[in-house]
Amino acid sequence: MSLLELTQQLMSIPSISSNREECHRALDWVIGQIGDLRGLYRHDFEYQGFRSVIFSTRPERRSGLVLNAHLDVVPAHSHQFTPEMRGNQLWGRGSYDMKGAAAVYLQLVKDLAAQNPEDRPNVQIQFVTDEEIGGHRGAERLVPEGFVGDFMIAGEPTNLNICYAAKGVYWVTVHLSGSPGHAAMPWQTQNPMGDLSRGLARLLEQYPAPSEPVWRTTATPTGILAESSHNRVPDKVSLKIDIRRVPEHTQDEIQADLQEFFPGTRIEVVQDSYAHYVDPANPWCVQLADMQQQQLGSRPQFYREHFASDARYWTNAGIPAVCWGPSGANMHADNEYLEADSLETYHRLMSLWMTRF
Repeated sequence: MSLLELTQQLMSIPSISSNREECHRALDWVIGQIGDLRGLYRHDFEYQGFRSVIFSTRPERRSGLVLNAHLDVVPAHSHQFTPEMRGNQLWGRGSYDMKGAAAVYLQLVKDLAAQNPEDRPNVQIQFVTDEEIGGHRGAERLVPEGFVGDFMIAGEPTNLNICYAAKGVYWVTVHLSGSPGHAAMPWQTQNPMGDLSRGLARLLEQYPAPSEPVWRTTATPTGILAESSHNRVPDKVSLKIDIRRVPEHTQDEIQADLQEFFPGTRIEVVQDSYAHYVDPANPWCVQLADMQQQQLGSRPQFYREHFASDARYWTNAGIPAVCWGPSGANMHADNEYLEADSLETYHRLMSLWMTRF
């Protein structure tokens, strides 16, 4: 099958992160497509019911180059799992994020299997099934298990530019307490909504919502929870906050702000995920950009991203890692699409890049 056909076949499997059966069906489809390994090594990994598979040219878990693709996708309308070509654009869920890159990685494994063993570079190619829900049972576990290397690439969609940094995820719920009572007699109550509103005002003053992309920490309130009726002052209220922190802003600093804004409250950390950062002057990053410039005639841009990827687990372990993948637009949206011709370009570039390891 062509790269486009491989992508379309993968897209037709509705491997939403919460559906383990379909995610594992996509994984088994990849394994089935590779067929005879011809001396390659296959490592099957499972943690808490979440499966991953790694194909390597060496028996050891550590390699020179690590490539990582996730097969899970975010929820979508049923029609989005029927791939549709519109000119050069492949529309549908997962086309851009990131079954196009996964199809390229699948083909790369087949390419490696067809090579003479002595000619194979020192590479491992990983397929995981939980990136869209944090990667806590896939990539986050693979790193301490030793599936690492000298350089790591996550095939996230970047339009063939190089993402070298991304914000960390810090989700908290602030729990406030008061004294309940009848809303018609507020003087007999201690309304936690007042403390919430005052704290929220200070939060938004310190972390104002940007009107355009900006590289700083953001704190976005996403929900207020209170079990009460219209005529009852609640005894408890909770505020959910989605915080995206830049690498230079620590969790301790954010926690100190929250304690100042909401004194005497319980602050529950729901998720605390690493930020992603590698110095763009790192020799591997420079060589990758040089190679692409030599092949395509233009140098890729180095840029920072606002959402997380699995690359953060490698940089947290001190391993240089970037996101670098095909072209398209509108990940997670109803109009998600992949530029189909970027598959061949990405495959050609990655094939060349692997020979350096």
